[in-house]
Amino acid sequence: EQEQQTEEQPKGKSFDFEIEQSKHTKTNENIWLVKITNSLSKDEFAELKRKFATLKGFYSTFTNSFIFKYDPTEILQSG
Repeated sequence: EQEQQTEEQPKGKSFDFEIEQSKHTKTNENIWLVKITNSLSKDEFAELKRKFATLKGFYSTFTNSFIFKYDPTEILQSG
């Protein structure tokens, strides 16, 4: 009965990530960088990018990570 948690995962494989608080280089406001630590296929990355867009995060090639204007730790850990 404890195996229900795996069903919450969206289709596709799960991803590992690190979250780091940083400062915006121009505005100096707090931002959070979510760096994916495992390799994803092109399709998996596109799916993740769509999911993060709904959470108001966007991908930056400058930092090679997703940028959020709030700490997304709880949301990402809950699924």
